[in-house]
Amino acid sequence: MNSLNQASVLVVDDTPSAREVLKDMLTEIGFGTILEAADGREASALLQRESVDIVLCDQVMPDMSGKDLLVHIRNVLQRSELPVIFVSAVGAVNAVEEAMELQATDYLVKPVSLRKLRRKIDDALLSSSERIEISPEQVGQIDHPSS
Repeated sequence: MNSLNQASVLVVDDTPSAREVLKDMLTEIGFGTILEAADGREASALLQRESVDIVLCDQVMPDMSGKDLLVHIRNVLQRSELPVIFVSAVGAVNAVEEAMELQATDYLVKPVSLRKLRRKIDDALLSSSERIEISPEQVGQIDHPSS
């Protein structure tokens, strides 16, 4: 894989408008494949069928929360290398700390700017660049207007 247009991302959020905003931003960043799930259970099923390079996940969702999905990804699916970034309206310090203790890659509090989202994704993909074959130079060359 040579660029983000060949990378895939999974957006997990129970609010359709939040998924749309993230999908629009991810398209602008340059992702070629953007998958979506309305909750943790749907995301879990999708992750068993599809290979993705990064997951952006809300924390508070019905049925299976973002934290439960993260534990499932790490322990059941055995995907410790998969970057999972929480994108949540919950910004309490204890919520962020708990997510990081559960091996979240990063945590963003909504609303999120394009610039901050892109930087967090770049950082997450850099840490797993061997797995998805994107060099640090290629990640840094993404040139899109930021908001």
